Amino acid sequence: MGRKGGPAGWSRSTLYLIVLGCALALPHGAQAARLSYCVDPDWPPYEIITAAQQHDGIAADLLGLVAGRAGVELSLVPTRTWDDSLAAARDGSCQALSFLNKSPSRDEWLTFTEPLLVDPNVLVTREDHEYIANLANEGAVRMVLPSGTAIEERVRRDFPNVAISIVNSEAEAFAWVSEGKADVTLRSMSVAVYTIKKDGWFNLKVAGQIPGYENRLRIGVRSADPAAVALIPALDQAIASITPAERREILNRHVSITIAQPVDWWLVAQIGLGVLMALVILLQRVKMMRIARDQALAHLTQETSQRQEMERFMTMLTRELKRPISVVRLVMGGAKLSDSQRDHVDDALGDMENLLGHCVQVEQLEQGKLEVQPVDCSVREVLQEVITACRGRERVRLALYGDCLLRTDQTLLVGVLNILLSNALKYSPPVSPVDLIARIEKRGHGDVVCFVIENAPGMAGPPDPSLVFQRYYRAPEARKLAGAGLGLYLARHIARLLGGDVAFVPDPVVVRFELWLPCCDGWCVSPA
Repeated sequence: MGRKGGPAGWSRSTLYLIVLGCALALPHGAQAARLSYCVDPDWPPYEIITAAQQHDGIAADLLGLVAGRAGVELSLVPTRTWDDSLAAARDGSCQALSFLNKSPSRDEWLTFTEPLLVDPNVLVTREDHEYIANLANEGAVRMVLPSGTAIEERVRRDFPNVAISIVNSEAEAFAWVSEGKADVTLRSMSVAVYTIKKDGWFNLKVAGQIPGYENRLRIGVRSADPAAVALIPALDQAIASITPAERREILNRHVSITIAQPVDWWLVAQIGLGVLMALVILLQRVKMMRIARDQALAHLTQETSQRQEMERFMTMLTRELKRPISVVRLVMGGAKLSDSQRDHVDDALGDMENLLGHCVQVEQLEQGKLEVQPVDCSVREVLQEVITACRGRERVRLALYGDCLLRTDQTLLVGVLNILLSNALKYSPPVSPVDLIARIEKRGHGDVVCFVIENAPGMAGPPDPSLVFQRYYRAPEARKLAGAGLGLYLARHIARLLGGDVAFVPDPVVVRFELWLPCCDGWCVSPA
């Protein structure tokens, strides 16, 4: 960071990208359009203004590519703070802002390009804080955010239980969480990884995400400036030309170079092995305690004591296992890996998290503590959430025949569909398609929605219909892959808890599972 370079407020690497892009985009003798812009001067690794008054960081390099390819000459207007940049853009001192999210209030005076970069936001807490599965269920939460962020509007609207404090900088936001002045901050994954490692906030951790809260960082130009707005089509075309490889190279350049030491692969391997051993111990422990509980059914006091001990053990072990998984994800976030290596690590960590979640849900289910919290939702909304969370969604062929209103626990329903869909992706031939179909049917005196998941049989072959929903059942060939045989057991029991059912439908050509739930009285749209 902070590399010194050429004129007009650009670092040397950014100037190279502009010159290269211009050589490709401008015909001989053409005159580049001009656009003055302001930036956040203290938002590493996205962007900073260096002591030499140069724009540097991820945003600077992406803007360099876009400016060159669009034939636009950018001129930096330096400011001291992000609030100063917002004020300068409002009063016309600069024509554009470099790297920001859309929001309703910003749409009133800015016109935006397509996103330059999409980066997830993560919840950062102190190390001793529990994993945050749903921010709305956390009770009163103290959140700290830097001033001028678009995310503040959304959090205030979506989470009335969250009290927000505003500070002047990213570093101050992390300091508030570290010192206990706030419970949590919501920042981008790139900024969190960079800041935690660069500034040594090792008592902080990534404790969860809020679905749909990704940063979609764009160029925003003043709507009152027709000349600037006229450049947006050319800028969008240039943005569309940036390849994933170019974005990865720019991200790695600015995030990875700040790590003082190379990734300790031996440490990563030790952590991974420790997590796997802990999972094995967890499964054995749960099995042993279940046997002990069954033998003590005649002694109610002893049974209650053992169940409470099991709950304490599960709570402790769940907390302790999620911590090393979070550490591995954090370390991998700054590592230079190929796409296939990163996908392999993500799949392995995902399998660990799924197994851990299944163990916890089995205990809650069998103790009658898995609560149903019904809400109104449509079939389309449920499918959108399932596809968004699905690893391997590019293989899924989605078909929706009709729609209806459901009165159900949307989180549990999405979980059941995720189990069925992830099993289909795992046990089908690689790169083969998996069909996810939803249709409205008449059954008895009402309408039901039927979800059908179909895939071609893989090496494990079709499951045994008489055993497929038993706890711990796995086909002989399926035991070569990660899993514990809890997914389908959970799926059927949760579906019945929701008033529906899951069935395996034998077929000579495909492996087919069906999940049905009753539609709610109200509206129902069937296919013509």
